[in-house]
Amino acid sequence: MGAIDIYGLLKGRNHEDVKNGIACLRPCDSFIKWRPGLTPKEHIEMIQLEELRKEQRKEAARNRREAKRKRDHEEKMAAAQMTHNWRTLLVAVASVTLTACTFAFNAYVTLKAKAASPPPITITLPQVPARRLAEPPSVYRKLPEPNIAQEPGQDAPARKPSDEPMGD
Repeated sequence: MGAIDIYGLLKGRNHEDVKNGIACLRPCDSFIKWRPGLTPKEHIEMIQLEELRKEQRKEAARNRREAKRKRDHEEKMAAAQMTHNWRTLLVAVASVTLTACTFAFNAYVTLKAKAASPPPITITLPQVPARRLAEPPSVYRKLPEPNIAQEPGQDAPARKPSDEPMGD
């Protein structure tokens, strides 16, 4: 809290006021009660030891909080991993089930379609005589073969009756 203003106590006051002002109790954060039997060096070591213990308690509390936070985080991550594993397993089982149902439905529809299919239709075509198929149709006519040995300016030879178009 602060130092005593001795000059303010001594100015214009009587001896009894100054004595009471000096002897009064004041709150002080750095005050440590003197323990009889200790030297000043031991007293300072005691103060330092108390401060060290106080800091160690703060550090231990901080470490416990950090360990708890880390443990809580690991538990949360483990729970999230477990949820992920279960969801993955669920998706895998659902996929296999859906695939099996699809194959079963496809087999059912295929068997049902085979059982309900109408009998085959047989179409009988009329028989065509074999000789007619071997003959060319009458619409075609045979073209005359060119005579390569023919001299320029000569007339083409007369047609033979076999060169005429064939008729049915």
